[in-house]
Amino acid sequence: MKKINREEFLKIYNASYEDWKVQISDWCSRDIALYGESQVDDSAIEQMFETADKKQTEVLNKIFGPRQPKYTVGDWITLISGNTFYDGTKTKQVIGVRPNGWLEFGVFTYAGGGYNGYNPRPSFLRRATLEEITRVKNNSWKKGEPYLTLRCGGGWMLSYATDNYGEFYQDSNKSGRTIFCSKFQKLHTNDTLPYTHE
Repeated sequence: MKKINREEFLKIYNASYEDWKVQISDWCSRDIALYGESQVDDSAIEQMFETADKKQTEVLNKIFGPRQPKYTVGDWITLISGNTFYDGTKTKQVIGVRPNGWLEFGVFTYAGGGYNGYNPRPSFLRRATLEEITRVKNNSWKKGEPYLTLRCGGGWMLSYATDNYGEFYQDSNKSGRTIFCSKFQKLHTNDTLPYTHE
């Protein structure tokens, strides 16, 4: 819940599309008229942000504060609406969140694009189920397979998988000392290094 005053209500109202003006009025106008302020619940705020264009988002950010990313590093997501990643999969682990909120997954998110980020809009993706995560881990993790791992200092390095998910042999060897990495991407032929921002 967030309390807004008459001035903030008018800023939101004036920046809104016609159909949203009706919705916002339903939520707030009675309290604004009687008390000069109104409580806006979190689900209403989320709906406004999800449908807002750039100008409307600026207004909402000033009133409610910038939205926090819905996803964080380590979360698992599944693409929806028939979309797939470049390697044909639909479920991946988030390895980074860009300042604009886009999610990073490593090398190429779709064929021909060269991008490794995805807009976290609900129409594009959702949180992966435990079954989807388990299926990915069981089907894709094999000892000795090559991966790109993001090491301290921001550099990507060739590493080989151990038996344990997220664990790699150090120093690009296939045996010896091991480390765990939270940011990694399976290496495929014709891959390029992932975009990195630090």
